[in-house]
Amino acid sequence: DLGVYNYTVIVSYEKYKALKPISDAKRFVIATTFIGSFFLGLMIFILIRKTILSRIDVLSEATKRIGMGNLDYQIEDLGVDEIGDLGIAINAMVSNLGKKTTSIDQLNTEIDLKNQALVDLEEQKVIAEGSAKAKSEFLASMSHEIRTPMNGVLGMLGLIENTQLNERQAQQVNLAQTSAHSLLSII
Repeated sequence: DLGVYNYTVIVSYEKYKALKPISDAKRFVIATTFIGSFFLGLMIFILIRKTILSRIDVLSEATKRIGMGNLDYQIEDLGVDEIGDLGIAINAMVSNLGKKTTSIDQLNTEIDLKNQALVDLEEQKVIAEGSAKAKSEFLASMSHEIRTPMNGVLGMLGLIENTQLNERQAQQVNLAQTSAHSLLSII
């Protein structure tokens, strides 16, 4: 509407042609994203294969050989990360196993020593239990022996509290009672 005149404008377009650039751009972005994701995934797989999985294969092969009884096998240096630490730990374990399995007589001696240690430990346990029992009895007795005079102190403080006291004396008696009750609860 312009003043007293009315104008009508009709725009005609083909939807397909008008939206074609947007549709083409959308297809291009989807295709590029798909291809880029594929290559990125492939690169990550190759990187993981070279850096992690190949070293895990070395560890797997080593555990198979060690499991078959080859205690002389040593794993090569696999780096300074967790996988490398695992290789070092396996080498240390194999070395220790080799030392431990050198002779049946050595193992029997170790078993005898361990059995003797268990007997000694049992004896020490009996002694410790006896000491703990004596300590408990002593503490129970001392607790009783200390509690009795403390109850006497509390009783006397209670009697003093019921007498004519000035304000300062009442505070002091109250403080003494509080301290005696705290000490009695500790005992």
